[in-house]
Amino acid sequence: MGLIRAKLRRLARDAELETVVLLCQECGQEFRVSEDTGAALVAWEWLERTGAESYQPTPRDVFTIVDHEHGASALVKKATGEPWPLTIRGSGICGLTE
Repeated sequence: MGLIRAKLRRLARDAELETVVLLCQECGQEFRVSEDTGAALVAWEWLERTGAESYQPTPRDVFTIVDHEHGASALVKKATGEPWPLTIRGSGICGLTE
């Protein structure tokens, strides 16, 4: 039984390393999403704008962000306060700039 608990703790710790906690500057709601959600969000926005077809399922974290009333532009990384996703904000792509 102790071996299973140790393995579960290790898996939880590994999963935590692959996530980022985001904070909405408007309402204070927190989101824990996969580190690659930013890239997946860019892909989803592009698909929506172009009507192109995807052969990969959209990660659930993308819909968590898209369905939030303040959207991606209001989110910052909780640990650092830097805008999220950095690759989108200010770049002019996907209409996610402020």
